[in-house]
Amino acid sequence: MKHPVILPGDHALTMGLIRRCHARQMHAGTTHTLAILRQQYWVLKGRTQVKKVVRHCFACRRAVARPIQPRMAALPSSRVVEAAAFAHTGMDFAGPLLIRVGKRATSKCYVCLFTCMASRAVHLELVPQMTTARVMQALRRFIARRGRPEIIQSDNFRSFKAAASELKQLWRHVDVDRVQRELVGHRIHWKFITERAPWMGGYWERLVRSIKESLRKILGRALLDEEELRTTLCEVEASLNARPLTFVGEEDHGRHPLSPFQLLTGRAYVDFPAVEAYDPEWQPVERGAPQWSHRWRYRQQLLARWWRSWRREYLSELMQRQKWRSSPAGPEVNDLVLILEDNIPRAQCPIGVITELHLGSDGIARSARIRTSTNVITRPVAKLVQLEPATVSDGRETPPSGGEDVADRNGVCIQSSEPECH
Repeated sequence: MKHPVILPGDHALTMGLIRRCHARQMHAGTTHTLAILRQQYWVLKGRTQVKKVVRHCFACRRAVARPIQPRMAALPSSRVVEAAAFAHTGMDFAGPLLIRVGKRATSKCYVCLFTCMASRAVHLELVPQMTTARVMQALRRFIARRGRPEIIQSDNFRSFKAAASELKQLWRHVDVDRVQRELVGHRIHWKFITERAPWMGGYWERLVRSIKESLRKILGRALLDEEELRTTLCEVEASLNARPLTFVGEEDHGRHPLSPFQLLTGRAYVDFPAVEAYDPEWQPVERGAPQWSHRWRYRQQLLARWWRSWRREYLSELMQRQKWRSSPAGPEVNDLVLILEDNIPRAQCPIGVITELHLGSDGIARSARIRTSTNVITRPVAKLVQLEPATVSDGRETPPSGGEDVADRNGVCIQSSEPECH
């Protein structure tokens, strides 16, 4: 048009025309919508207003908007405070592994992983069957050998039912409530991470990967019996505990790197040597009471030295941040959100309303309770896409209305009687 109609950019009628034009062009981008709009109208600050409409379009947000990204939280106190080994423990399972039973038969078994949150030490237990009794026996062996932990943190076991792998049947024979009651009897607090948030247990997931890689390289296609596999797991455990926690540079020649094995044993890891079955010249070293007392004081000095190195070398590396330095706006109660699910197309993901926010120690919400059309679920904030803020539903912002073309909550364009935008 040679003389298009000039419209103010911030007027409600102008915004309605932009919404209708955007919807009729199949929710096109900013440049396309603006070009079609300018065939009849000249909107002041047109590109800015079109960008605003496209950015707040319900259908477009549902299709391409990014999920909420809360600021990265500081490490929990259990990761940065000196404590006895395995006082704060993470627990997970890996498997299944095949073992040989007899000459030809095979059976499945699983590996139960316990890891210390502070020192990153590892304890592995072989679990022949995933039953409540077998899991409790693995826990009892761990407590008997490593001491009673104060907190055990684990994945949300009920979420295994929705997993795509064989682990979906992992806990079908395990009464989680019974295991939790027995742990309470031992004054152990069992904590679960949020459903569908495996990164919250990243400190044990990374060790599960290390275990799988070690077993894959060691075993190959070999088929061991239960006793051989148990011995192999003990050696993998020792190797993981001997791994350096910090970077080993050229200037560290002659110095033992910091490792969990030093905390557990008070000495550096040395592989089992190849020796004769019987050595007639070997004699046990006799130690008196003064020697044992001196040995105990020496062990305490080694322990204090390990924790000093842990604070100076390892803990300082954990504090480094490469991203999440800003504080973006977080979700609010009554926000309308899209719930992203794994292995489900985005167009089929459910929509819900936030009913409760779970705040961390820093006051930032990282999980939320959401009401959908069928049930109430808990999901991490990083799996939510904000479609409509609570301020619109509460009336604190003026929603599009009064002859405007808007996209409703089902993505359907509501037509108006205003002039058409071709």
